[in-house]
Amino acid sequence: MAKRYIVKLKQDADREIAKQHIIEGTGGGATIVSELNLLNAIIVEIPDGYMGALESAPDVEFVEEDQIITTQEVESLNI
Repeated sequence: MAKRYIVKLKQDADREIAKQHIIEGTGGGATIVSELNLLNAIIVEIPDGYMGALESAPDVEFVEEDQIITTQEVESLNI
């Protein structure tokens, strides 16, 4: 089963080359989902078993699993 990860690229990394390294390092199994330009990061979806390859890509600073964040609606007390 594939999981999504936020991949923070190194400061001097070329984004296109970094994406190529990530795709090649995962045997072509990585899918680029989105790019976070202001953070110099990309969101990728990779199959299980390729986390090590993702973390060891030469242009990667760190990897963090993407998480779903929800908010709760605040109920009015009508006071």
